[in-house]
Amino acid sequence: MAREIASEGNETASDNTNCSAEFTQKAKSVPFRMEQVAVSWLFLIANAALILDFAALQSMLRHVSAGGKVWPFDELCNWFGVVSCVCWLLGFIVLAHWLHSVGATRMGLAGCYLKIIAAIFFNLQPMTGTMNDPLLGGGAGLWWSN
Repeated sequence: MAREIASEGNETASDNTNCSAEFTQKAKSVPFRMEQVAVSWLFLIANAALILDFAALQSMLRHVSAGGKVWPFDELCNWFGVVSCVCWLLGFIVLAHWLHSVGATRMGLAGCYLKIIAAIFFNLQPMTGTMNDPLLGGGAGLWWSN
């Protein structure tokens, strides 16, 4: 009985090893896969920075509406936005390169190029907000760019 259980455990372990080796082999067949890994990491960083941007904005709104002063975390709102937007832009540029490398369709490339243009406009608001120039919307940045 104990030998049967041990042999079943060995079969399961060997099945997992075979499945893992098969997955690894399939992953190696993805063209320019490290470029895809880089894009994924850039988008993960962009998402984390965007969440921090919204958290700082909500914190700022709460403190200002209560009549208090702005805290240091609140003042980082635009800087989190800049990090997020730059990562989005770089991610879409690397994605466009990958799409060219794998021979993507023209519509796929057009969609990626439109995302790059949108990322450029999306960058304007937090970057101009960090300047705090009254002609550029003060701490809110350019209103029309978002």
